[in-house]
Amino acid sequence: MSLTTIPQINRFLNEFKEIVTGNSWLEIIRRENNISGMISLGLDQDLATEEILYLTYKDYSEGPKDDRGEGYYGEVWVFGKVINNKLAYIKLKIDIKAGKKIAKCLSFHPAYPTLNLPYSDENI
Repeated sequence: MSLTTIPQINRFLNEFKEIVTGNSWLEIIRRENNISGMISLGLDQDLATEEILYLTYKDYSEGPKDDRGEGYYGEVWVFGKVINNKLAYIKLKIDIKAGKKIAKCLSFHPAYPTLNLPYSDENI
């Protein structure tokens, strides 16, 4: 499998961010893992949204990958970002409901054990 290019990553991030800012809202899936994960990173939903809006291609880890699970479709993208000295695992998706694009954060919690960030300047 070939590495996703910087222009491909930027296209996804730009579209995702346009949906978030256009709707003034991001759907963060309310799983226990995400809620406790954001708390452990020192974030609430507004701060998590802000962190997502500041993602760049350097935070890219993997994707696009097919969304797994019965009844799911589309692609997911994984990013990693150091927040309060912890590496966060952030999984994003652009979904469609009733013909309208929705920005979704499927996962937001500390990365375990770690992530590969092929475009990062830092050793994480």
